[in-house]
Amino acid sequence: MAPSETSQPWTSDTLDALSDTDPKPLTMRDRSAPLWAVGLSFLFSGGAAICLVAASVFILFLQDLVAIQGQEIMALLLALGGAVPVLGLIVFEVGHAKALAGYKHLRLRNAAFGQMCVAVVVMGALGLLNPILVAPFAVGALLCWIVFFPLSRVLPKERLWEFLPTEAVSFLSGRDHRALQLANQPGDSGSIEDTLVFAVRLLSAITMLSLSSWLVAREVLSLPAVASVTVLQFWAMGSLARYLKSVSRLDPELLERAGSVTILPPPTEPGDRPLQEDGLSVRELSVSTPAGHPLLAEVSFDLSPGDIIGVSGDEFAGKTTLLRALSAPHDLTDLTVSGSVTLAGENPWLRTAQDREVHTVLVSSAPLMVPGSGADNLACFLPPEMAARARRLLKSLVHNSDTVAHICGARDVRTLSATDQKALAFARALFLRPRLYLLDRPEDGASAKLLDALAARLEDEARLGAIFMIATEDRRLLEKCNKMLMLQNGRLIELAPSDEVVARKSTGWIRFVSERDLDREDALDSWVCAQFRRDGDEGNRRAVCLVANEMLALACQRHPHQDVGDSVTFEFKHFKGHCILRIVEKHLPVSSAALQHARAQAVAAESGGALSPLARIVKNSRSVELIEITDRHTLQVEIETYDPRNESAPGASRHETHPG
Repeated sequence: MAPSETSQPWTSDTLDALSDTDPKPLTMRDRSAPLWAVGLSFLFSGGAAICLVAASVFILFLQDLVAIQGQEIMALLLALGGAVPVLGLIVFEVGHAKALAGYKHLRLRNAAFGQMCVAVVVMGALGLLNPILVAPFAVGALLCWIVFFPLSRVLPKERLWEFLPTEAVSFLSGRDHRALQLANQPGDSGSIEDTLVFAVRLLSAITMLSLSSWLVAREVLSLPAVASVTVLQFWAMGSLARYLKSVSRLDPELLERAGSVTILPPPTEPGDRPLQEDGLSVRELSVSTPAGHPLLAEVSFDLSPGDIIGVSGDEFAGKTTLLRALSAPHDLTDLTVSGSVTLAGENPWLRTAQDREVHTVLVSSAPLMVPGSGADNLACFLPPEMAARARRLLKSLVHNSDTVAHICGARDVRTLSATDQKALAFARALFLRPRLYLLDRPEDGASAKLLDALAARLEDEARLGAIFMIATEDRRLLEKCNKMLMLQNGRLIELAPSDEVVARKSTGWIRFVSERDLDREDALDSWVCAQFRRDGDEGNRRAVCLVANEMLALACQRHPHQDVGDSVTFEFKHFKGHCILRIVEKHLPVSSAALQHARAQAVAAESGGALSPLARIVKNSRSVELIEITDRHTLQVEIETYDPRNESAPGASRHETHPG
């Protein structure tokens, strides 16, 4: 949608007029931890640690005044006084949990850090009394580090549940969801680590007891201090161990996250295509596995406000990956993502805790729901007075007030049927009014009536400037698309008007559009190989790829009228016993005379000599034809193919017919 000159860019209303209580527009902010929480957590955890130190001081006085000096009356007084730091510890811990409710991981990690800092200070103070008192803590710290870092990598991982094959039959048949969760959770060596760390803590406490007793014997330390320093040593080692354990574990924020996300700078070279200022611009979007296998390979395209794009391709074309990468690349677990994406001049990949416009909404094949009521999930937990429009939009999709009341009145949204959840997800997306809608297989779980209603809404929202990208095979939704984005093996092979794509498919022609660059040979080969999917088609793939690469090299030759950085179009069709591969160009560096010369050169090549790309095409093809029309030139090549089902053995005669 085109940006507005005001601070609220969405000034047009849909068919459902907004009331004064409706959001104008809705804003969002990404999940974040406030900076004040870090300092506040450190203060609470530090206070709790000081209370623990104070409790050890009371132990010292109890032993000195009561056990040694015999002041019996002090026993009750010191016991009551010792309850003060214990109560203080409870107040600090409960206050910490209340003040940072909802930030549990931050609270636990900062508590471990704060107590570790106090423990280091306390051990340093003991070192001032006598340096030897620091030795148990230092050795224990080294042993704990060994346990949590080098040793934890080789310790056996214990799974939460070891299941039997017969039990697997049960939970994989859908009888026990909890068993499925336990079976999928990774193993952990925590129990072994905890045992080793407790042994280190106990050993360091015994060592501290021995050293402090030895210092008492040498009259360096008083007898009452023995118990206190031993307790402090045991607590300090526990605090250090908790901190080392917290930093040795992967931060939960990094779990199930992308391996890396690299935001490439926008194009700056004169030959690069300019960015779509008010629409969606994608440049060199690539997604690969940790092993380097590409799921998306340098996908680039531009969409304008109001476009409704159908995303099409084979089973492993990368349709879902493309939509997820546009919406939230950081959620592509363990994958490597790079590219440049701009939506109305802004980068939707950037995360911020500041309020901003809702730029994209992803409606996945499985609706996104969180524990809560249907009304809360529909309106994103916004106040009821802001959700009136969401209910109206839901009614426009289900056409029934009773169904709206049933969905919104559900106390747990997970109890709703798949169709009701799908209707809720569609209505929520329309309620949020993003610039870009990403719909991944919206037909999954949706009824025919719901899809009819959704199809009717697409054009209304598109007229307001929204962009739709729909990965679907549903005819009703495809008929609403004005363009088709074709993917194959993670590569963009075409972005063209829907009518043109449908008309070409009806005649059996397949198109591939590529940048005019020899580096695109791999993409071209991948497209060609995808046309020969049967076992035994290796020879067909090699023969056609050989010719296709020479045609690309021919197209890359400089021409006076050739635009810098423009594209080249290939078309392919199967026939009986052969296939036709052609290249369609406005200015093709081929003439009738050049073709005749290439034929002669191909014949003369039997005796050796270098060949031009055109001569290689002639030599490796059944026929080559140059078709010249006013606005375009077409080089059409006929290549002999074979049917592997009719081959008696590899390497046999390849003159059998190919039914295509």
